[in-house]
Amino acid sequence: KEMELDEYTLWLEPAGKNASILQNYIENFASRAGTHSFPPHLTLIGGISSETPDIQKIVRSLAESRQPFIVSNTVPDSSDQFYKSVFIQYVSEELITFNKEAQRVFSKSYEYEPHVSLLYGKVSSVLAETFVSELQKEPLILDFEVRRMSLWHAKGEYTEWKKLETFPLG
Repeated sequence: KEMELDEYTLWLEPAGKNASILQNYIENFASRAGTHSFPPHLTLIGGISSETPDIQKIVRSLAESRQPFIVSNTVPDSSDQFYKSVFIQYVSEELITFNKEAQRVFSKSYEYEPHVSLLYGKVSSVLAETFVSELQKEPLILDFEVRRMSLWHAKGEYTEWKKLETFPLG
């Protein structure tokens, strides 16, 4: 079962044609797995207390401190984590630097594993591996430019999460 959250999370939104390709995978996998779809995103940082004062001001200055940058995908994979059933790993020096800065701002410390999830939910490992092997058959070049960051209030189940504001980078 999904955890009931109540926190802020910052999403980097894909821009360009690869955003639509990622959205298509998300919708395809969700309908086949009997789960819900969600917007494609790369989480910069999550688990921010929903009591954080001036959150919008803090996020705006974080976004303004960074120029747009490109992220590149590596391999698709699956896990038994609810929000990471099927995902694609991403890499970028700018992304790692940006996450470190966000961890500093929000007093967090953890190992960052940048990824774009394509399926949420507790699904059988067989189904998850089927989706991963389908992805492995494609020439997966899903690099995208990060031009904006959105602030989400993750409260309750993920179908109920609300986007509060979107901030352009730079």
